[in-house]
Amino acid sequence: MQSRGEKRFNSPLTEMGEMIGNTHYNWDLDSPTGSNRRVTNFLSSQGYKFATVSPTDYRKAQRISLKMKTFPAKGGIKILGKMIVVNLKNTDIVN
Repeated sequence: MQSRGEKRFNSPLTEMGEMIGNTHYNWDLDSPTGSNRRVTNFLSSQGYKFATVSPTDYRKAQRISLKMKTFPAKGGIKILGKMIVVNLKNTDIVN
């Protein structure tokens, strides 16, 4: 499973280095696979098992997600073989 993106909050309660006001998805933005380890560890604690995401697969998921809707909209999740891509970043085109 590969999640992509972030959700930033513009609030006086949000300061870098602080947990209050931030989403846990932002904590791993510097990782070559984003927050995938945190997400898969959480899902593992709930009984779901996923393979470790490689940086190559993550980059592939990033390319695929550019043509996807943002989750939870229909089209925000794609299953491609053994890869599940969930687009958390707003890439929706507004006309």
